[in-house]
Amino acid sequence: MRYNRMPMNRHTWAKRRCMRIGPDGEGSHAGIQQSGKIPLVVALVHCLSCSGSGDSIASVADYADAYAHAVCARAATCCTADDFETLTGGSQAACLQQVSDNLNTKAQLVQVGIQRYDQVAGAECVRRIQSASCVEVFGVADDASDPCAAVFVGASVLGEACDGDYFCQSEDCESQSCVTPPCTIGSCPAGDYCIVNTGCAAIIAEGNACTGDDMCGSAAACLGRVCSPLLDDGVACSTNRQCKSANCGLVPGATARTCRQPYCLGS
Repeated sequence: MRYNRMPMNRHTWAKRRCMRIGPDGEGSHAGIQQSGKIPLVVALVHCLSCSGSGDSIASVADYADAYAHAVCARAATCCTADDFETLTGGSQAACLQQVSDNLNTKAQLVQVGIQRYDQVAGAECVRRIQSASCVEVFGVADDASDPCAAVFVGASVLGEACDGDYFCQSEDCESQSCVTPPCTIGSCPAGDYCIVNTGCAAIIAEGNACTGDDMCGSAAACLGRVCSPLLDDGVACSTNRQCKSANCGLVPGATARTCRQPYCLGS
């Protein structure tokens, strides 16, 4: 399941697998840039599926508390000791603080009316974290399958003013207005990738110039501005997207990130 992350990267949220072309013509692949200790938010990638209905969690504060405790309890059982230390600092208290700090930003967005909190989705998200397998909670999957993505959504509808994608229910803000994106994750035909504010475009072959990872397709990444094969474990990396394992992180004792197997996939 994907951790409910802060909006600073939300050209980033539902668009992590799409390219956005900026005002300067450059592409940017969405991803969290990490340095030093890797936040738990990065390891909590995706839950593959989510089901259930019923109870709701009434307030953002109650959801944040339930979510933090659910996440950190699963981290304690799913992570190796080394992974738990790398991700959280090695204690439940540090883990709870890290998760809570992230959700505080979400609460502020809800309080000022930029986003809305869905009570039922909040309860379903927490319930799924508590019951799913470690692989479902911490494993790598596509954003389209993220069950917690509906907990916080933009409050602005199509045509309303916005200052960023995270303002909009459609998750696309163009020229300060919420619009329907011309393409979304998985909507382009085979051989194409999604440029969020333009539309589908043909994937660029390996060896050709690029400005973002998605231009190169799912089996390659933009390395040194050239579409190149994905990196093996142990090779230096800067984003998850560059790795065959889809995980760029720290191994015990390391200060620089390399491609490695995902965190916390224990039974």
